[in-house]
Amino acid sequence: MKKLKVFALSMILVFGLSVVVYNTNAKIANNQEKKYESQEKAALSNNEDDAHKAINENKKNTNLKTISFNNADETKKANKNNVQDVSNSNKTGADVKTNSTPSKVQSQNVAKASDKVTASRGDLKAAIPYNAKELDLLARLVRAEAGGESYNAQVGVAAVVINRVKSSKFPNTITSVIYSNNQFTPVQNGQINKPATDTNKKAVQEALYGKDPSNGALFFYDTSCTSKWLLSKPVKAKIGKMVYAY
Repeated sequence: MKKLKVFALSMILVFGLSVVVYNTNAKIANNQEKKYESQEKAALSNNEDDAHKAINENKKNTNLKTISFNNADETKKANKNNVQDVSNSNKTGADVKTNSTPSKVQSQNVAKASDKVTASRGDLKAAIPYNAKELDLLARLVRAEAGGESYNAQVGVAAVVINRVKSSKFPNTITSVIYSNNQFTPVQNGQINKPATDTNKKAVQEALYGKDPSNGALFFYDTSCTSKWLLSKPVKAKIGKMVYAY
């Protein structure tokens, strides 16, 4: 009986100790859980603060970039306006300079117009270079040498002079060929100085642009010629009283 009491007391003691230990462990666990919760809350709070700081920092950077871009745009606009002002100023100066001397340029162009070499007429190319003065000189020679002959004969006379210009045996310009020593009677007797007709000029133009009834002749004479030297030349063509020889 005594042993049973001792055993019962022992069990009660063990149970009481177990309850105490359990309560103690529960408190410890509860405190630990609260500690973890507080730490977690603190961590979350710190993270939120960091996040807010990062957001605010990004906003500041964005605003700074926007201001920088705006300033850059303003600078570009200012530079562009300055360049336009300088360009307009230079253009105005150039216009003033150009307008200040038009008469000199125009007078030079007018002075050179009569000396300009004509190289083409429409789709045709001239057989040799020439200017207005040379065209008139050759037309006056045609009038003096074959003015009373047919139009085709007049073209032939002009063609002979042009063939001489193209030949290495004679000078290389119309003027030099016509004024060579003892070559053309009208130069010697002054008939070369009489004005040419429109028909004479037209015949010259035909020859200048390729027409050659003389068939490449370098000499011409009429049927009254008595020069044995000329008469000995091979005849290339005959048109009326005009004979064209090579």
